[in-house]
Amino acid sequence: MDNRKNEAVLNGRVLVVDDKDMSLCIARAMLSLYGLQIDTAKSGYEAIEKIKYNAYDLVLMDHIMPGMDGMKTTSKIRKWENEEFLRKYSMEFPHETPKLLEAEFFEGKRLPIVALTVNTTAGAKEMFLAGGFNGFISKPIVPQEMDKMLKEWLSPEKISRRAGANALEKALTAA
Repeated sequence: MDNRKNEAVLNGRVLVVDDKDMSLCIARAMLSLYGLQIDTAKSGYEAIEKIKYNAYDLVLMDHIMPGMDGMKTTSKIRKWENEEFLRKYSMEFPHETPKLLEAEFFEGKRLPIVALTVNTTAGAKEMFLAGGFNGFISKPIVPQEMDKMLKEWLSPEKISRRAGANALEKALTAA
């Protein structure tokens, strides 16, 4: 990985969720090379609270944690996102069916969540995608894989699309 800041991700805000201090420290060190804003959470419960009250461009979620694991946390985040989205937009677009609204929501306005995992067995990718994750990166984190993943999820186009959706949401709720 190049030590220069990656221009495509300079303004991104990332939440790293892991119950292990060392994993959080390593992820923070790697992400700081990109000039990202980095927040951390040590549990699924803490992650959900942070996501409800902060705007993130990406979540990196350990999938094995005590209490509420990454799969359950992601499922709860997706459920909350869907409920919030449908509650806010179905009132504004009464002639659209919820499924059409939800399809638009899935087209890039949803918070990307990437699993951090030691599970790289056959079928792991499908398991994570079915569980609501957008992808996964294996531990220990390989710098080239981190670079590829950040470029995919924190491209200026994807960040601006989510920012546009957030601005529309604020305008609708203020009206």
